[in-house]
Amino acid sequence: ENSNDKKVICNKFTQPSAVSCLIWLSSGIIVAGLEDGRVRALHCKNNKSQNLYGTESMAICLASNTRGTGVISGHDDGSVVRFYLVEENSEPSGRLFQHTVPPSALAWSNGGGIVAAGCDKKVNFYDSQGRLQRSFDYSRDDNEREFMVATSSPNGQSVAIGSFDRVRIFTWSPRQNAWNEALSKEIPNLYSITALAWRKDGSRLCVGTVTGGVLYFESVIKRTIWQDKFEITFVAPSQVMMKT
Repeated sequence: ENSNDKKVICNKFTQPSAVSCLIWLSSGIIVAGLEDGRVRALHCKNNKSQNLYGTESMAICLASNTRGTGVISGHDDGSVVRFYLVEENSEPSGRLFQHTVPPSALAWSNGGGIVAAGCDKKVNFYDSQGRLQRSFDYSRDDNEREFMVATSSPNGQSVAIGSFDRVRIFTWSPRQNAWNEALSKEIPNLYSITALAWRKDGSRLCVGTVTGGVLYFESVIKRTIWQDKFEITFVAPSQVMMKT
């Protein structure tokens, strides 16, 4: 509660291999991807770890669905594996698809859609069955470089992907039933983007860079005043925020 209070370690999880990626689910479970290819669940209540699944290739990134009940992992050999911690539907756990390159940028959006991108300058969107839905190819763009990181908005209707000096935003169009590129923000001398995080209401996007910079962006469709009393902010086609 106070910065002067004594700090103590409340949980400590010793792993058999180096931790290459980490994610904290909304359900309270911490999931770690290891250098030896294993993906493990870390339980804070009993201070225990358990293997979720294991592969022969290093885990390089993790992402969860919007409900926090499932996790996907991207591996160095290009494979993407899905695992549900809560049995809520008929979708099986296991290897989902094989991406063309190691998916350094991985996100799990609303409706089961998964976006994967990497060093080939392509952004691929897959459905819940692992089938390719749409691909955006930037390999002929000399100003574009490899994609480093991706994250899905809290409502799952938008995905942000970071590369060199640029953030790209993709949104789901219910009318077209497809993903479209909505915005590309280029910032000279920003260098490689290494971290992305959305605010819980989806109205802000935080960007971290390899040079130590942290930038804070507003991400809304439009803003209006209603009856001179309420400020209405359209965060997504099906989501608004009202302030007095």
